[in-house]
Amino acid sequence: DVRVGRQSIYWGSAAFLNPTDPFPEFLIAEPWRPRRGLNAGRVSIPIGDDSDLMVVLGSNDSFTHFRAASRFRTTVALADISVVGAYRGDDDDGLIGLDLRGTYGVGYWVESALWSSDWTSFDVAAGFDYSIDGLFEGLIVMAQYYYNGRGATDVSGFATSLGFELEALAGSTVVDTPTFAPILQGKHYAMTALTLALSIDTTLGTTGILNLTDQTGFFVPSLTHRPNDWFEISITGQVPLDLGGEGGEFHPSEEDLVFRQSLVEGGEPIEVDFSSLRSKASITVWSRFSY
Repeated sequence: DVRVGRQSIYWGSAAFLNPTDPFPEFLIAEPWRPRRGLNAGRVSIPIGDDSDLMVVLGSNDSFTHFRAASRFRTTVALADISVVGAYRGDDDDGLIGLDLRGTYGVGYWVESALWSSDWTSFDVAAGFDYSIDGLFEGLIVMAQYYYNGRGATDVSGFATSLGFELEALAGSTVVDTPTFAPILQGKHYAMTALTLALSIDTTLGTTGILNLTDQTGFFVPSLTHRPNDWFEISITGQVPLDLGGEGGEFHPSEEDLVFRQSLVEGGEPIEVDFSSLRSKASITVWSRFSY
């Protein structure tokens, strides 16, 4: 099978985030957004009845950087095993990874990738899912632990993102963020999801993520209804959490929300307080239709 053109390349068995995904995106907080896709040619080659090989050659949107990925997948007993390799010319880096998923009373997955930047940093995702019948049309429970090997132990979400951008505008530093930089800033995370099918056409669910180090996170409740085969409407919320009370990656502290920077060398620093921009929650209504 050969496919050429703009297409979505999505690999890995883990929920929420996939270490072996060669071109990852973080869609937990934006469930309405489809993946951006990749300009690529993809070749899928079946090998016997239980295995296949996929090779992808592509580029970024401006056709200035080369990207490549390959995956060999096979089935052993009740488990699927995949070996993945990828190179991203945007950042001149790559990865090699292993993905294992199967069923043993519950569905499970273990997925890990080693990064070529230093050949010592690696990510790991391990989790399970379980479906419960008899509760409306069914309930699915998922939980996952994620280790982000390229993350920092002490994370201040505001200071390491918007603060750097403002410093760059002031001319004090240069922001050169890799295209495929770590999506998360910390190291240890817990992720959960509950999906309850109220009927064939209506689904209620929630997804959550928690930084286990600074105890900040958020959860995303959602309600989706499909009145017919071609139309879907959803209401989605996003609620930040700060269980530790000291702020962190997903819920900046009051101190993190105050930016101080001198616009000229030796000048008096200016101070801007962004605390009023931090919302207690946000709600989005969105729809999708097919034609």
